[in-house]
Amino acid sequence: MSVESVIEDFSNYGLGEKETNLLITLAKLGPIKASSVARNLGINRMAAYRMLSRLTDMGLLQVSAEKPMRFAVAPIEEILEILNKVAKERLDKMDHVKERLIGSWKTMTPLVEGEMENRFRIVQGREQIYNLIKRMCNSAERDILIMTTSNDIVRMRFAGVDDVLEESSRRGIRVRIISELSSANLEAAERLMDFSEFRHIALRGAGRLVITDEKEILTSLAFDDSISLKTESDLGLWTDGRQYIMMLRDLFQQTVVNSTPGEETLQAIKSGKPVEELRIVRGEKEFENVRESLVTSAKERLFIVTTNLEKLSKTLQKELTDAHLRGVRIEAMTTINDKNLRHAKFLGSVCKIRHNPAIRKIDLVIADGSQFLLSLEKSGGREAIWSNVIPEVETIYRLFETPWSSSVSADERIIEIERLNASREYAIVIAKSLRKAGWAVSSPGKIDGSTAMESKFDLVAKPEARSANAIAVDIMFNQDTSSEILMKTLLKATTLETVDAFIVAVPKLADSLTALPDLYGVKVIESKTPEGASRSLLGMVNRSKSEIPALNKRV
Repeated sequence: MSVESVIEDFSNYGLGEKETNLLITLAKLGPIKASSVARNLGINRMAAYRMLSRLTDMGLLQVSAEKPMRFAVAPIEEILEILNKVAKERLDKMDHVKERLIGSWKTMTPLVEGEMENRFRIVQGREQIYNLIKRMCNSAERDILIMTTSNDIVRMRFAGVDDVLEESSRRGIRVRIISELSSANLEAAERLMDFSEFRHIALRGAGRLVITDEKEILTSLAFDDSISLKTESDLGLWTDGRQYIMMLRDLFQQTVVNSTPGEETLQAIKSGKPVEELRIVRGEKEFENVRESLVTSAKERLFIVTTNLEKLSKTLQKELTDAHLRGVRIEAMTTINDKNLRHAKFLGSVCKIRHNPAIRKIDLVIADGSQFLLSLEKSGGREAIWSNVIPEVETIYRLFETPWSSSVSADERIIEIERLNASREYAIVIAKSLRKAGWAVSSPGKIDGSTAMESKFDLVAKPEARSANAIAVDIMFNQDTSSEILMKTLLKATTLETVDAFIVAVPKLADSLTALPDLYGVKVIESKTPEGASRSLLGMVNRSKSEIPALNKRV
């Protein structure tokens, strides 16, 4: 037997670790002096003398008559008999004063009149936790509320809490329980359903909440959720603080709304069908966890709508890639812009993505047409709805069918953004050159036409002095030079007076379209670089200073 087990056994007799170590030392070494005891135990001589004297007075040690004295341990049978006798005397004394103490206690009155301060107490150890729960239930007068883990439902039955709850129910106490039903706790849950209102919900983390009436509450926010009844890792906070109680009663009521009847869930589990439920998901962390679980569990199809494409790409890059590799069909709808262009390109490699500028503050995931997570962003934190109720899933999907079909493919949107970015680069270089040459430039710019309507151009420049016409410039890339798009710029030019219109074609106009600009008096500059386009435009402007009011006649 180890020293540790001997120390533990002696502790049951009320003997401390230091005293037990002293007895073990004397048993091993035989009669020794106090100085030897101090040296072997690693304590000073005075501490050794005090301990030896105390154990000698108890009769646990034998002392020689020689000087210096030597100490030896008494026979183990005598030691245990003495310790048993001491323990019995202590119990007898406690029983003798019990009734007297209770009577005296009840006659005591507070020294200070008025309402008592809220009380708080830490309770440690699973046995102590369950004893407290039983005491709370026995003193309940109206209702008992319990919200706890799936494993705790099983443990409470082993600890006899279910019997106390049943007895409370017989006294007319309303018992309500919220927990997660599973195949592992069906028997214990069925027993509780006989006398309580049982609700099912998937609870995250190991937490426990017990409220009796509006008088007292026990909360355990995190604990060892193993099935053991002996663990000391179970820690609870008990209080009678009314404000705290009422706040968590409200939380309990909100959870009831999001839960499903235990009987329905029980039958679904027994039949092997998925448990249909709807629940509220609160907080950014829980939302991200649920969204990730939907992506990782999808087998055939994912439909995603998001406002924050960048965050979706960063947090679920691996999970979306894995889903794509295992053959899941992924469709995503979002708003693509300059800021999230890189992330849109990544998503385009693993899913079919479409651009819809109307997407505002929406995050949605539908997995396999069997469950969805929907969040409508609002102030005050993230709040979302999760459900696997099939009619609800189908309704949500139908709501987004039309926006999906009317949206633009990501490839088209990406080309458009890159073209706009390149157009901006051309406009910046050209504007810089014109300003340097003494022009007042707006980019983009507006200019009044003969029809009293404003026309918008990529760049509008006006001379500081009346030495030349104002100029209007549109920048087009080879993708823009279809006859339809080109005609929009040419028609704008027909409304302009004393304004010279230019098209910068990058890298050039299609051969079939080169004759059109001349018919409308619009000059074309073909160039592969912004700098080249800028030089050509300045050259044309300088040559045209003497040709006022216009460069060309317009039809």
